[in-house]
Amino acid sequence: MENVSIIHSAEWVKVAQQATDLMQLGRSRGAKKYGAVTRTGLRLKLVPDFTCKTAYTDAVIIGFNPWFVIKLTKRGVTALWLHEVFHVVKKHPFRMKDGMDHKTANVAGDYEINNMLDNAGMMHLENVLINHDYDGWSFERIYRNERRTPPPPDQPDQPGEPGEGDGQPEQPG
Repeated sequence: MENVSIIHSAEWVKVAQQATDLMQLGRSRGAKKYGAVTRTGLRLKLVPDFTCKTAYTDAVIIGFNPWFVIKLTKRGVTALWLHEVFHVVKKHPFRMKDGMDHKTANVAGDYEINNMLDNAGMMHLENVLINHDYDGWSFERIYRNERRTPPPPDQPDQPGEPGEGDGQPEQPG
């Protein structure tokens, strides 16, 4: 059994490096398109995290699941990087007030960012939250509206939403 875990570990290291390379490419492409976010985006450390479902940021790092990233197109990786950077640019981690529901706040931030990227022709991710009724709305206004509106059934996982599973890394599939 020891040989299996060594092979498994080596494969995960390889996938983590491949995904990190893709995220660095996405960062370069995103910085060219949105020069204004370059300073913020370049200071965020890219960290492979097999325990999250997609990606997230805490305003210091961008954590990402390598298995998720390697399945994206180059344009999708760029959109993912931009999505996470705009959470920081728009100060979403700092605008969350005590008592705010984290999941609803993340949904509000996702709508604000995804709508903006979609309007700019840069949203190249599938199954993301987009509602153009929220165009021009602030994060706080979207949050208040989402708190009043029950979430749709089977809401897809969003970039920026750490995995809520049992803490086990997702398996390739």
